[in-house]
Amino acid sequence: MCLPILFYLRLPFENTMQDALRGLLVGPSAASPAGENMEWRSPRGPSLDGGGDLPLAALIFGALVHLWRRLPNSRAESDGADVLFAGMFLGAAVLAKNEGLALLVCLLAASGLALGAQHQFAKSRLSLARIAPFAWSTAIAVVIILPWFVVKASIPNIDESYPDLLVPSKLAETLLARRPSGDLSLVIVGNEFLKTFLNPLHWSAVWVLFFGYVAFALTKPKRLLSSDAAMPALFVLGGMAVFFLILVVTPWNLGQLFTTGIPDRLFLQLAPTAILATLLIAWPQGSEQDDGPSGG
Repeated sequence: MCLPILFYLRLPFENTMQDALRGLLVGPSAASPAGENMEWRSPRGPSLDGGGDLPLAALIFGALVHLWRRLPNSRAESDGADVLFAGMFLGAAVLAKNEGLALLVCLLAASGLALGAQHQFAKSRLSLARIAPFAWSTAIAVVIILPWFVVKASIPNIDESYPDLLVPSKLAETLLARRPSGDLSLVIVGNEFLKTFLNPLHWSAVWVLFFGYVAFALTKPKRLLSSDAAMPALFVLGGMAVFFLILVVTPWNLGQLFTTGIPDRLFLQLAPTAILATLLIAWPQGSEQDDGPSGG
């Protein structure tokens, strides 16, 4: 619960204090600035410094687990603590890294879809009482991040502005734009994603197994959407779609960008949830689905 408080306390201090506080929050692996003392190597180079991606992965995963426990069909003995911690983790995730805001939206959307799917396919009655925990968690997150956004509004924007790039009037033109190489941004980013997902040397078997099990589960979509795996799976797929869109519209040189550990660094933020979703699909919980990966 101290994470957002420490975030605001550290702002006036020098880098040494920021690094110390960051280490206190997420451990020594993330305490050092990029390229100093600690490196997390990816197949594309030593770019996973851990300063933002690892903490964000942990925070967003923690938020998802607490919200997931509040789903109507969850067998967890959930209470108000899950609501509180989900909101705290969501707020801290947004403060940890810019992508945190996009992942917050994805997580809330996945929660809403999971609630709707359980109502539709699992005959779980949808009511205000079941929606309220998700609304309260969102409200807690907003209270946490609002002061930072007030301060941020007064800071001149010196980098890309994705909200401006994603305006519908510009989006169609941007999606079909060609890079200096002559290739469409959609093609360049799509190829990089495929290289990451289909090459086990990048992530061992994480993404191969995730997509394999999701494809298998989609042979019975109603069962998937009404299962425990629906929310984490939807979140991961939504997060990937958002990252794809961001990279397609980014004004940065994609050739250079893909030498800095991207998209691996972005997928790191989704990896813990992808592992959870894969396990839930492979070994469904419940009295009728305890026979292993086949679910039979």
